[in-house]
Amino acid sequence: MTYSVALDWISFTLKGLADETGLLRLLTPDGEIHPITPRNGYTTACSSNIGVQFHSNTNRPEMGIHVIVAGSSLRMLEELGTSTRTLLQIAISVHAKVSRLDLAKDAKNERISLPSIYSACERGERTGTAQKVNERRDPDGGHTIYVGSWHSDNFFRLYNKSAEQNTEGDWFRMELVCKSDVAKTWARVLAEPKADWNALLCGKVRKMLNTNVDSYNRWLEGEATEGLPQIEKRSDREAWIIKQVIPAVLEHLKNTPNSEAIKLLMSSLNFAVSDRWALIDALDVENKPE
Repeated sequence: MTYSVALDWISFTLKGLADETGLLRLLTPDGEIHPITPRNGYTTACSSNIGVQFHSNTNRPEMGIHVIVAGSSLRMLEELGTSTRTLLQIAISVHAKVSRLDLAKDAKNERISLPSIYSACERGERTGTAQKVNERRDPDGGHTIYVGSWHSDNFFRLYNKSAEQNTEGDWFRMELVCKSDVAKTWARVLAEPKADWNALLCGKVRKMLNTNVDSYNRWLEGEATEGLPQIEKRSDREAWIIKQVIPAVLEHLKNTPNSEAIKLLMSSLNFAVSDRWALIDALDVENKPE
């Protein structure tokens, strides 16, 4: 079995337009940005080609630039050579106001029994500060346990990542979600060079929920490498896109730089990304425990 720990989401606000540290350039590695639908009171928004979102209000510049970096963008940044720890350290160094931070520990090739964990909680065989433990099961095999309330400043969830990603094998994720002042505090703590992310995450999770289920305790006690786990297997559609679609599109772009088809594709993808975020927000609201 292998364990890894990393940021899986960070959102923060930058005041002012100066970018002396190159943070904004780091988040737009090819310099390309595309307009998307603004949210949360902002009037304009754009996305970089790796999916990082930037929101601002043209009528209220004092609101600054709100930046959202989701797990898929963090993975791309790691592939480009910027670790999640480095990104967090840069954000803290420019006094970014962190409003949400998700810290995740993945267990791969480890049989985690989510039903056993939830059943133990249902029987009252648990201690900890969390007042609520809920679950959601999906027809495709997805199973998520929610510990605490989404409306609080921190809660965590345990879920079957392989079912979500449509990959084979055992892959489970433990994800601590921190918001507001808790997110600010955790960001400063995690940015410390010697901060042990695995120990901090597991200590917080155990404080919220402690139960005597073997696989749960192995998960908490397992030593973890830092960084997002590698996706070893992909669905047939993913493989088709990677092996056939992307090379064909790049070849066409090379031969036809002003292709209307490429422009339409980019526009469609950008629109889809924008809608995807709205859908994720809606699903979050529907699926979070009250």
